Amino acid sequence: MLSAPLVITVLLAVGLLGATLAFPGGSSLHPAVASVPLVLAAPTVPAGSVGGLVPDVALIGPTGSTGSRDLRPAVLAVAKPNCACGAALAHLAQQAAAAGLTTYLIGGRGQQADLDALAAASRSDDVRVMLEENATLTTTFSSGPLTAVAVHADGVIDVIVGNVVRTTSLDAAFASLKQPAHAGA
Repeated sequence: MLSAPLVITVLLAVGLLGATLAFPGGSSLHPAVASVPLVLAAPTVPAGSVGGLVPDVALIGPTGSTGSRDLRPAVLAVAKPNCACGAALAHLAQQAAAAGLTTYLIGGRGQQADLDALAAASRSDDVRVMLEENATLTTTFSSGPLTAVAVHADGVIDVIVGNVVRTTSLDAAFASLKQPAHAGA
């Protein structure tokens, strides 16, 4: 004859197994909705400044041409020629990737070999080299060997950090970039 504790244990196990099989996963009542690109903000602050938009220029990357304002949310990294900033870029890209962001390494066509080498040295699949014809972005943002520009989902610049080094911490700034800067505005 079976003891009461054994019978209760067997019944609980059967009940849990039945519940697990009956409800294998959470089913949604509503189908998933495809994401919609966020509308570009219209701040009153001048382009290229904190609180403003990234200057609107054409960039050429591995997959073709795109506008600089389409790179959002993102981290734009502007490297001066011969910057010797590989460790700083690797650290920056690691922080950006941890926040789910892509790092776009921006420079002129004459820098392509250097930028490709820097991107490869970063050992990150989330670093993309983008080249500009004119020097609008490199002139606007180049304030040290490596400058980081954090761009919100609505295109607004959150922070510009010149002279990024391998110990620069931007985790707090990067955490909010997937949200629009002008939410509710």
